[in-house]
Amino acid sequence: MAKIGLDIGHGVNTFPPNKGVYRGGKGYAEHSFNAQLGKRIKELLEANGHTVIMGQQPNKKDVPLTTRTNLYNREKVDIVVSLHANAGASSVEGRCVFYWGTSSKGRRLATHIRDEIKKAGYSTHGDGLHAGVLGTWTNLHITRETNMPAVLIEHGFMTNNKDFELIFGSKQAQYIEDMAVADVKGIQKYFGQNFKSDKPSKSKPTASKPKANPKIRTGGLNEANMNKVTRWLKENTDGWYYTFRGSGGNNPVLRTGGLNAAARKKFGAWLDGEGLWWTTEYTANHRTPTSNNIQIRTGGLSTQGAVGLVSAWLTRNKCYFVGISSRGNPVIVTGGMGTRISKEFTDLLDEHGLWWRTV
Repeated sequence: MAKIGLDIGHGVNTFPPNKGVYRGGKGYAEHSFNAQLGKRIKELLEANGHTVIMGQQPNKKDVPLTTRTNLYNREKVDIVVSLHANAGASSVEGRCVFYWGTSSKGRRLATHIRDEIKKAGYSTHGDGLHAGVLGTWTNLHITRETNMPAVLIEHGFMTNNKDFELIFGSKQAQYIEDMAVADVKGIQKYFGQNFKSDKPSKSKPTASKPKANPKIRTGGLNEANMNKVTRWLKENTDGWYYTFRGSGGNNPVLRTGGLNAAARKKFGAWLDGEGLWWTTEYTANHRTPTSNNIQIRTGGLSTQGAVGLVSAWLTRNKCYFVGISSRGNPVIVTGGMGTRISKEFTDLLDEHGLWWRTV
């Protein structure tokens, strides 16, 4: 991997006089923030396989800039990354990355880091990129005097209330982590490498389904089908089951337990053959809605004897349904249909020009 010059801005003896801010009679040194951020970035860079050369050690006296750039040039590091926090008018906020104006590689490195800062949800000062030019406020020693691509990152304004809270306030720990990750992700993009976190994955564990004691839940059974299902279970398994009804005592449901895998497969196949809806279930909450318990709602059945047509078909096919009267516009709602039966039912409705939708 690469050899990286990691440059922590200033030193412990630079505030006072001027590299920091005062709030409420208390002093806050820029180097304190830079040092914490630098230590975290060093960990991440090393976790991603890089060698880190530090021209300024954290929490030590300030090393002159010429000494630092001479070290990076002598070590022939691949890039230099200098860490800072900015100061200015209290209304000015945001993060930005400086690079030397004639360095195309420096601009590319700065752009990758700027982009990762924005992806992390943080604002930039202007467009977040500042090219160094002789004789201007962008004329920075660290980007000008290095023989390799170099960037100086200002991680917000200490003099701005919002940024101060991130740099020194209650949000500092998370901010340092976010900035460290953003900076190193940008560095990795520059080198064409993926970013590797040094922390355990926070992905949620995948719940595993038990291999034994499968359960099956049916729904939308009329009384005839409920009797048929319970009779099949008694004749073909020793599994436990119970029945219950939804609100108002309608839409009977049967739930099993204690079936082995073979019995579950056999029972499911039988239910499929009967056109009955069912699902495997691994939760005690039998009222949890499911996406494959097909219900169909009709409407506009007041003409052409449509109510009788639809209800007769549902009764003949042993499907649960309930009729609803809504100001002369009778509606029929079904529940617990399997895929085959629901398709046959909707084909019937389409054939007679009747409106319907799944619910």
